[in-house]
Amino acid sequence: MDWDWVATFEQYYGIGNPSGEQPPVRQILDTAFDLLGTPDSGYQYNLAELAWLRRYLQDNPTAAPTLATYAGKLYFLGGGLTSPDNLITHGEAFIRNYLLGQAFLKRAGLSALLSNVCWIPDDFGQDPQLPVVLNAMGMTGVSFWRVPGDEPTPPTAYTPVGGGDSLYQQLLDNGVTFNWKAADGSTILTQQMSQGYGVIWDQLYANQNTGSQAEDLNDFINSSGQQFANLYFAPCGGDFSMPSLNLVTAVNDYNAQYYPNNGIYAVLGTFQDFIDAVHAVKDQQPYTIPLDSSNFWTGYFAGRIQLKINHKLAVNHLLAAETASTLLRAMSNFSSAYLDAIDAAITTAWETLIPSTHHDYVTGTSPDNIYWSEQLPISELALEESRRLLQKLVHNLGQSVKANSGNPGDVPYVVFNPSGFLRSATGNLVEIPMNPDLINVQSVNINGTIATVQKTHHNTLLFNCPGVNSFGYQTVYFSGNAATVPQVGSIPSVEQTENDVQLTISNGVVQITVSKENAWAIISLKQVSTGLELLQNGVLGNQIVLYNEPEGNLYQNGDELTPTGFSTDSKGLFVGVDTDNPIYLLENGPLRWHFQGTIQNKANNFEAIVEYILEINEPIVRMRVTGYVPSSVSGSVVTAWGMSQTFNNPDSGMYYGTPNHWNTNQYVPYWRGPTFRPTHDYCCLSADNGSGGSTPVGAIYHGGMPAWALDTKNNQLLGILFRNAPGTDRGAAGTDTAKHTQEYAYRIPDGAQMPNSCLPLQESLAFQMRQQCTPVVNNPSSIVSNVMADSGFLAAIQDTPGAMMRLARAQPGSGNTPTIVTGEGQGLPFSFVLRIYQPTNQVMGTCGITIPFLNNVSQAPDIAMVTALEEPIPDAAAPDYSYGVITIQNMPTLATLRVQSYSTYVAPSNGK
Repeated sequence: MDWDWVATFEQYYGIGNPSGEQPPVRQILDTAFDLLGTPDSGYQYNLAELAWLRRYLQDNPTAAPTLATYAGKLYFLGGGLTSPDNLITHGEAFIRNYLLGQAFLKRAGLSALLSNVCWIPDDFGQDPQLPVVLNAMGMTGVSFWRVPGDEPTPPTAYTPVGGGDSLYQQLLDNGVTFNWKAADGSTILTQQMSQGYGVIWDQLYANQNTGSQAEDLNDFINSSGQQFANLYFAPCGGDFSMPSLNLVTAVNDYNAQYYPNNGIYAVLGTFQDFIDAVHAVKDQQPYTIPLDSSNFWTGYFAGRIQLKINHKLAVNHLLAAETASTLLRAMSNFSSAYLDAIDAAITTAWETLIPSTHHDYVTGTSPDNIYWSEQLPISELALEESRRLLQKLVHNLGQSVKANSGNPGDVPYVVFNPSGFLRSATGNLVEIPMNPDLINVQSVNINGTIATVQKTHHNTLLFNCPGVNSFGYQTVYFSGNAATVPQVGSIPSVEQTENDVQLTISNGVVQITVSKENAWAIISLKQVSTGLELLQNGVLGNQIVLYNEPEGNLYQNGDELTPTGFSTDSKGLFVGVDTDNPIYLLENGPLRWHFQGTIQNKANNFEAIVEYILEINEPIVRMRVTGYVPSSVSGSVVTAWGMSQTFNNPDSGMYYGTPNHWNTNQYVPYWRGPTFRPTHDYCCLSADNGSGGSTPVGAIYHGGMPAWALDTKNNQLLGILFRNAPGTDRGAAGTDTAKHTQEYAYRIPDGAQMPNSCLPLQESLAFQMRQQCTPVVNNPSSIVSNVMADSGFLAAIQDTPGAMMRLARAQPGSGNTPTIVTGEGQGLPFSFVLRIYQPTNQVMGTCGITIPFLNNVSQAPDIAMVTALEEPIPDAAAPDYSYGVITIQNMPTLATLRVQSYSTYVAPSNGK
C-alpha cells in the first residue's frame, strides 16, 4: 500500500482513493484483523508498509496485544515504514526506513511477527549492488517485479537494441528464483515476480469469483517461467486490496480442480515460507547471477528534482547531527537528559524524512496536487529540521571546548568535521557569518600555522582548515594581525571581442576559461601542474542545453518511447546575456574565485544563472546552475560535456556510486537514445590503461542530481539539471516548472582514483557537506562549558587505506548510571554504533578504529558486530580491543560496529 501516490497519506487512510476504486486503509486493516480473528479460517495477512499499522494503532491503541496473538497468521515483511525506492533513495535512508519501522514494532510488542525479508514489489528497477546492503541488514531474501522487458504499455515490451532476449525473458527461461550476486560477492536469495505482485489482484473484484481465481493460479503455473525445484511463488496482492476469505476458497478450489492433473499443490504462506522451502531442497541450489535492472524506467531519475535535492541534504545534515551528538556524549558534560532529548528530536526529523523513501515520493511520480500539498512541504520540513538540529549541536560544541590561546584579543572558533574520514584537498574551506567580533580579522591561527582569510561579497568570512580529524573538531583563533597571502593561480584575465567575452580563473590546481558566446560554457579546462588541456578539439564543458521530450512523462524519458524522443537542435541552445549587474567575478581570491553569468534560451524565452567556483587547493571545478523548464516545454535542461581525445570516450565506461556501494556493470540498452544511470555522489570516467585495468580520466561529484549518461552517439557526458515532462499518464502525470538550484563539480584526472580506493566517495561527500564552524563560548561560571580540549575526535580509521566511516549514532538510552556533572568532561555510559564502509570488493583482512575517549572510561567497552538494523549477528566474532583501538577482522563491504562504553559515577564534591 503506497504511503501516498494519487492521494495523500490521510486520504488513503480515511477515505481511500478519491476515484472510489480502492477502500480506505482503516477499512482494509479492520477487515484483515477481523478475518485473522475468525477461528479456523485458514487466513493469513502480510503487510510491508508499517506506517499504515502505526497510523491504525493511533486510532486503535488497544489492538496491539490482540495482533500479537496472530503469530503464524500475521506477518510484517521487512518492517519498513514504507515500501522504499532502492535506486534514488539515500543508502542510509533506505536502512533507517527499516530501522525505525522495526523499532516501532518493538515498542508495540509485535516484533515476533517480523519476517526479515525485503519486499519491494513496485520499485521501478533495482540497484545492481542492492545485495550489499541487504546482507548488511541481515535480510534473508528479496522479491520484486519490474525488470526491463516487462513493461506495461506503452510499449508492451522492450527488447535490447543489439538483439537478444530482454532481462525479463532471460529470467523466465533460466529461472525467476536465483541468488543475486553483487560486485563484492554478496548474494541474496531472490524471487522475481514474473506475473506482477497480484496474481490474484484483488480478492473482491466484481468480475472475479473463486473459480476464476483458481483458474488464475493455474494460468500462473503455466506462464510464470522456469521455477526452482517445482516451487512456485504467486503473490496475491494488488494496490489497496480488500482482504477476503475468497483467497482461501480459491486455493482450495485450485487444489480440488487442478492439483490432481498437474501435481502442483497450493498452500497459503508467506515469502519467508517460500524462502524456507527453497533452502529445504537437498543437494540443489538456485543459480547465481549478477543483475542490473536499473534501466526499467529512467525518466524519474531527474523528475521533481527538488525532492531529490532536499532528501540528500536532509540525510547529510542528520548524519552530521548524529555524529555531533555522539561526540558530545563521549567528551562533553552535557547531561544525558539533554542529549536524550536532542537525540529524540533527531529521530523525529528522521521520521519526517522517511516517507520520502517511498517509491512514488522521492521518485517524483505523483500528480501535481500530491507533490505540492504533501510531498514537497514535508521534504522542506525535514530539511529545515535537520539543519536546525545540526546548528544547535555545533553550537553546543562551541560551548564545550576550552580555548587555549595565550594571545589577548584572539577570537576562538571551533571547526567540526562531520565526515568519517580525514579530508583530502577537497572540502576544507570554511565559511562563517561575519559576526561583529570578526570585522577586523585578517588571519587565523590553525595549530600554530598563521593563514589568511577572505571576506566575501555576501558578508561572510572564508578560511582554509585542512587536517581536522574524522568525526573531529579543531579550535582556531582569529586575529587582526596580517598573514602572508598565498600566491596561487594567476590573476583573473578577461578577453573581450566584438562577439564574445572570455574569463579565465585559476586556483593553482585547475584553470578554466568560460565564454559568454557559448552560454558561459567552459572552453578551456587545464591541469595547472602539467599544463594538460582537458577539453581538446573544440569541445565544451558544462554546456547548458535544452533537450525536447514530447513524449516524456514522470516515469520515462522521451527516448524510451520514441527513437528521437530525447533530442536537441539549435532551439535548445543558450547564449550569454547582459544583465543589470554585469559584474561577472563575484569573488577574486585569495581563497575562492567565484564567477556568475546569465544565459538565455531565446527560442523558448527563459533564462538560467551559471556559476563557477574555484577554492584553494581543490582539484575540482564547482558549478552551480539555477533555472527551470518553462511550462511551454516538455523536456530537460542538461549539462553537456564533450568527450575529447583526452577523455577517449572511456572504453571502460562510467563507474558510479550507488546508494551503498558503486557499480561497474555495463547496462544493456533498450532504446537508441542515451540511457541515464541512477548515480549517487559521483560518476567516474575511465579509460583502458592497456593492461586490462582502468585509469580515471575525470569524475563528476554531486548531491541531488542522479541522472547522468554517456551519450556515445554524440560523444558526450550528459547530466539532467531540471526536467518538466507532463506526457503519458501512467496513473499519474505532472509537471515541474519551478526554479531549482543544482550544485555539482568536475574532478580533474591529476590525483584521481578509481571508486575502489574510496577517494571519489570521500571527495564527493566533502564537496557536498562543508565543515561546520561556531564561536567558542567561554563561560567560566558554568561547570558544563569549556571542558573539552581544543581539538579532538570521536573515531578514526587507523592505517587502513580504502575504508571510511559512514555514520556514528548514539543508541537510545545512556545506561543506568546516574548522570555525571563534575566539570571534568568524563563521558557518560552509553552505546553507539559506527557504520564502516570499504569499497575494495574484497573482504578486508583487518580494519583498525581508534576511539580515544575509551581510554578514559572506567572499564573496557563491550564491542560487537551487529547488522545495519543494529541486531545481533549470530556466531559473529567480537572485534579485538586494546587501549582505545578496535580491530575488526575480515570486514565486509558494509559493517556496523556497536560499542557500549562505561564510566564511573563520581559523587558531587558538595556531598549532595
